[in-house]
This record gives sequence, structure tokens and C-alpha cells, in this order.
Amino acid sequence: MLPEHFPSLFRRILSMTIDHGIPLFIRNHLLTFIVTAFQSLDSGLVRKECAPLVSISIWNNLSSGGVRDARLEKYPQTKKAWRAAGKRFDSADDSAKDRLRFDRLWLFEMILDFLNMMYKPSDQQEGDEPKRACGCPPDVCNFG
Repeated sequence: MLPEHFPSLFRRILSMTIDHGIPLFIRNHLLTFIVTAFQSLDSGLVRKECAPLVSISIWNNLSSGGVRDARLEKYPQTKKAWRAAGKRFDSADDSAKDRLRFDRLWLFEMILDFLNMMYKPSDQQEGDEPKRACGCPPDVCNFG
């Protein structure tokens, strides 16, 4: 794979991690790839793709606007970064806004999925096939 293909591969994998049409054990493997990417931030190529997922713009999903604003008032530098992120979003074209919106929401969606799985009764878990300790169906791997 050529370095110029990595951004589109990474974006596709991010999208697949929140696609509920993909089996959970596959999404777990995709998430492992993303975790590994975050452990490789010394590479500029990887860092460029990972950084927006944890930038200040994800604060858009923190509690309410009032709570967020109260937190920002305590830290002027953070408030300045928040305003700059808002200006970047407002001045972006439609396709860039879609990407920025996705970046804002990805971690939030992952956390919601995790919480939903944690609080869902075991008889309502995704898929009817038996799971092993690794989360894979028995015909996929020999772990667990």
C-alpha cells in the first residue's frame, strides 16, 4: 500500500467501526487497527489521521452547551482553541464540514456503542452465534 492511500483506508476503517451492519467481531478487529494506529503517533502520516478524532472539536458532544461554556470560561487558552475550531468548521466547504462532523462524532458514537453493549441484556446481544472469550464465533478463530 502506498502512503497516499493510507488516509482513505483509515477513513474507511473508521466508518466501518460504527457500521452496525458489520458483525461485532469484525468491528472489534477494526478497532484494534485504530488502537494500533494511536500507538503509532510518531508517524506523521498516522498522526495526521488520528489527531482530528481527539481534537477540541469533540467537545461539541460534551453534555450541554452551557456546561461546555462554563468549562471553557475557566481556561482562556482552551476557549480560544474552541473558537478557532468553530471558525474552521464555519468556513469549511460542504465536504470538509462532513469530514469535520464525522471527526466530532466518531468517538462519541464509539462510546455510545460501548455503553449500549455493556447495558444490553446478554440475551439481546448482537448475533445469535455462540461467542468465545475473544468475541469471535467458533468457526473464525481458535482463541478463548
